[in-house]
Amino acid sequence: MIFCAAAFSVFGQETGDAWDVGRLRALSAEEAGKGAAVELVGVVLFHDARWGDLFVADAKGAIYVGSSEVTKRAVAWATGTQVRVWGHAGSGGFMPVVWADAVDVLGTAPIPAPVRIESLEAFLLPGLDAQWVEIEAVVKRFQFENEGWTMVVEFGGRRFNGLLPRHLVLESPPPELIEQRVRLRGLAGTQFNNQRQMTGRTLFVPDLGCVVPVASKRAEGEAVRRAVTDLMRPGAALGELVRVRGVVTHAEPERGFYLRSEGGSMRVDSALMHDLRPGMEVEATGYVTLAAFRPALNARELRKIADGPAPLPVVLNAGAGERNSAEQCELVTVTADFIEMLRPRSGEVTLLCRAEGVTFESVLRLRKGEAFELEPGSSVVLTGICLIEEGSPFGLPMRETGFNLILRSLEDVRVVSRPPYWNNSRLLWLLMAVGGAGLLIGGWAYTLRRRVARQAVLIERHSVERATLEERRRIARELHDTLEQELLGVSMLLDTTSTQMKTSGAPAEATLDLARALLAHSREESRSTIRDLRSVTLEQLGLAAAMEEVGHQLAESAQMGFEFVMEGERRPLGGVMESVMLRIGHEAVANAVRHSGGKVVCVQLSYAARHEVVLEVRDDGRGIGDALAKPGHFGIHGMKERAAKAMMKLTIESESDRGTCVRLIVPTPSS
Repeated sequence: MIFCAAAFSVFGQETGDAWDVGRLRALSAEEAGKGAAVELVGVVLFHDARWGDLFVADAKGAIYVGSSEVTKRAVAWATGTQVRVWGHAGSGGFMPVVWADAVDVLGTAPIPAPVRIESLEAFLLPGLDAQWVEIEAVVKRFQFENEGWTMVVEFGGRRFNGLLPRHLVLESPPPELIEQRVRLRGLAGTQFNNQRQMTGRTLFVPDLGCVVPVASKRAEGEAVRRAVTDLMRPGAALGELVRVRGVVTHAEPERGFYLRSEGGSMRVDSALMHDLRPGMEVEATGYVTLAAFRPALNARELRKIADGPAPLPVVLNAGAGERNSAEQCELVTVTADFIEMLRPRSGEVTLLCRAEGVTFESVLRLRKGEAFELEPGSSVVLTGICLIEEGSPFGLPMRETGFNLILRSLEDVRVVSRPPYWNNSRLLWLLMAVGGAGLLIGGWAYTLRRRVARQAVLIERHSVERATLEERRRIARELHDTLEQELLGVSMLLDTTSTQMKTSGAPAEATLDLARALLAHSREESRSTIRDLRSVTLEQLGLAAAMEEVGHQLAESAQMGFEFVMEGERRPLGGVMESVMLRIGHEAVANAVRHSGGKVVCVQLSYAARHEVVLEVRDDGRGIGDALAKPGHFGIHGMKERAAKAMMKLTIESESDRGTCVRLIVPTPSS
């Protein structure tokens, strides 16, 4: 669609300052965008009552006036109507515009003289936007599009569209204007982009009264009947008046049609007849013009001769190494594979197809309410008008290999075969789904397998721990019910014997005291054994945690401080070895708690050495002194016996008032 300075913001006011067009057009985009109130008096040059386009001029020039409501009317304002416009300035999309809040008719006024444009360069100046101009051009054809008539004119070697108001009713455009040089008046419209840059030019023509043939009208004689292949041969004049008779192969209402005649097919531009259909035989009289690969005809007269059957298409050799100009504008048929569908604009679809290694497009214009769907991979037979694709800068058909088709209706697409259900896309999706499912199942199986393995290990560990715990409890009960009770009975008997023998002398008393000490030690040993059997700290947490727990309990019971230090990385020594170390460490801490009289006991477990583990128990008490020589002290002897049986080295260092250090050196299994 063509816009002449696009829409803008409105900040409504009832009245505004008196402005002229020159002052408005001099505003910058930023100034115009502030929406200053405007009152403008001018004369109407162009008014489209259906779309609301309005151009108003005064002595300083012309400007575009727009509104969503005010300028759309049932009755159009004729050119020359004087109006007063109340509204607001707007920046527009290219030049400043006026947004109308109200328009009053004041009467009629003279139309200002147009700006005479003599060259293409002057016509394409961006500053000419919305100005009343006059050019001398050649009318090439009329066509009906966008709800109105468009006149295609040629000026300075280029073609431009002249838009007539959409409310203008024409049964058919005047044929005498075709290929006629005319003096054309209109408003210079501008095509532009989002950066306020001009990209093209068009004309807003108020009515056909602004299209006046020049005095030097061409001299015309009798139209000569010619075959398509005889057009534009050497010696022919450009714009020659000829008659071509043939059969319509495809008609585009209000624009033109394709004609199959003697020697081939061609395009005829004409909006003279509305009921053209394939198979109708017609005679077109008009002027030959240049077109890609085959001359075209601008028809100024059409005569229907007869109705006939729909023409048969010609089989197209899509894989030909070069194109033939006889294929241009011809009705052809081709078998192809459908690739995909494109929808470049509303009401039109483009089918991308491939035939014999050549990819081409087929354009299909859908009627209102029609829908078209086709599955990629289908094999189809297409019938349509062939247009050779321009790619060579020389415009020679033998240099081209590509082509496109214009399809006439849905009937021009015949499906030969549907694609197999298991096409590449579906197979790929299936393989992806199966692969994904396989990965999920494999992952689930792997996870389940690992979980089952972990559960099996846990169950086995719990079973062993439970059996071990039950066995320890059983042994503990037996020790408690037998050994400890018996030792208690012996102790009671010895106490009785001691009472009875007090009158017998000292030697018997000393022996009994020693027996009592030995029994007391046995009781303590049994209790220690029972505690070790009932505890699972060594089994679950290891030697370090068990040693820390035992030492902390003993020191706390005697209100002494306790420190535990571990060096190096823990490594397993075996259940028997760790049990012996725990018993020796327990005895050493117990001796320190009972006999040292110190304040702190420290236990250090070192794994730092490669081939041995060292356990040290130190206190800051009075030292052992001659305790080893005193009767009734069996703890140190017990520690040495346990160390010797386990192939461990035990040393005891003690100084008076400087404490005692018990050091146990345990060879590791690797050594």
